Amino acid sequence: MTWIESLQNTSIKTATSLALSDSSFSYSEMLNLLQGAAKGGITQTEFSDLTSIYKNSIDFFSNDYVKNITYNVILGNTANSTWWGGAKGISDTSVLGDMSAGSSQLHAERLIGKWFLGLDLPMPLVGGDTANAEASRGVYDYGDATGALFVNGIAATDIAQGSVGTCYLMAALGAVAHTSPQTIRDAIIDNGNGSYGVRVFVDEQSVYTTVNQSLMVMPFSNRVVAAHDYGSGASLNGELWVSLLEKAYAQLNSQVNIVERQPSQWNQENSYQAIEGGAGSPLRQFTNLGYDQYALANYYNPAGKTYSASNPSTYKAQIIEALSKGAIGYLASYKTLYNSSGQMTLIGSHGHMVLGYNAETDKFIIRNPWGGPESNSRRVLQFELGIEEFWNKQVNPILWLTTSKSTVSFDYTVVSNSSNIGDATNEGELIVVTVARDNSGSESTVYFDLTP
Repeated sequence: MTWIESLQNTSIKTATSLALSDSSFSYSEMLNLLQGAAKGGITQTEFSDLTSIYKNSIDFFSNDYVKNITYNVILGNTANSTWWGGAKGISDTSVLGDMSAGSSQLHAERLIGKWFLGLDLPMPLVGGDTANAEASRGVYDYGDATGALFVNGIAATDIAQGSVGTCYLMAALGAVAHTSPQTIRDAIIDNGNGSYGVRVFVDEQSVYTTVNQSLMVMPFSNRVVAAHDYGSGASLNGELWVSLLEKAYAQLNSQVNIVERQPSQWNQENSYQAIEGGAGSPLRQFTNLGYDQYALANYYNPAGKTYSASNPSTYKAQIIEALSKGAIGYLASYKTLYNSSGQMTLIGSHGHMVLGYNAETDKFIIRNPWGGPESNSRRVLQFELGIEEFWNKQVNPILWLTTSKSTVSFDYTVVSNSSNIGDATNEGELIVVTVARDNSGSESTVYFDLTP
């Protein structure tokens, strides 16, 4: 790789040469290189070298995650504007900005910490959950978790929402975990140093952030406040994936309008309060699938079709068929329902997982993401409801079901001005080859084999 010889800083050149001896830049190799360059601040020569390394190594990063976070450190990202660092108020945050020649050591270390180590913690502010009387507004601390990323697999029953108003996110993640646990695994990259890369999809493009094992806790008790492992009792030694994905979602809000709301005071804020309240968008963001929407009214759906009907039977068979084929479901309700024992089942102003359909009972299997005991005198977490029980104006349900991406096939035609021996050109003369296809859609890549 001749471009390595053009690097001017000896330390950076040596580190780059060693890292690319196997033609791959790993996470740890890039982290070490950046940390070395950050010592004493970033000079003009170092910044020029780092920029050259990225531009010449696009095909050599070990994975898309490392490529993206390296870009964000060296060449910039909108999230670089602020260092949040777990501040308890906007006034305690710091202006950061993209890397440039002359960046101080602290500036460079914070950029590296943000993208490689997950050190730019969300503000631990919670507005509460209007559907959950046990949740409350508050400002909290951070504690270091010690649990494993996954314990005994991935399941909807792993999820306990906690005090943050993210029922929509937890319901979507629980439904994904139930139907497609591999999707959860694929969303998290273990860096092996207590930090984890997390990927979501925005407009079908991968977007990444990095989280560490610091979780929002109650002061003095170290009880986890936000989403956590259902079986841990909000302990810091519980299974981590639920907590980390919620935390990542808060951090992603500083990069993109992750909740897909209209512009609001929470846009680009890295905090838990910024992601409270939402709808079906996490289904699309974690699966990269579209979703259809079923409701009484014809609501706008940015990810697919809306099927609206007042009669519960109109789309019942269609919904059952979709679930039987692996659709992932999320149900919002605007009225609380009770079972024959007086326990709450469907909760008003709340999101629920749809885990399937029971043909024997002719009812849908639904789960509340709250967590806690499966059942108490007030409510039950998992239950079954017939569509006739909740498809009415009082409940005003909205059901989201993921849909497979449509696959567009293309027929290609290839024509040249030298397509037969009669039109043959002499050596060194120009041949024009025209490739056409018969359908619209994303770009195609066409390869030519010119071997004789």
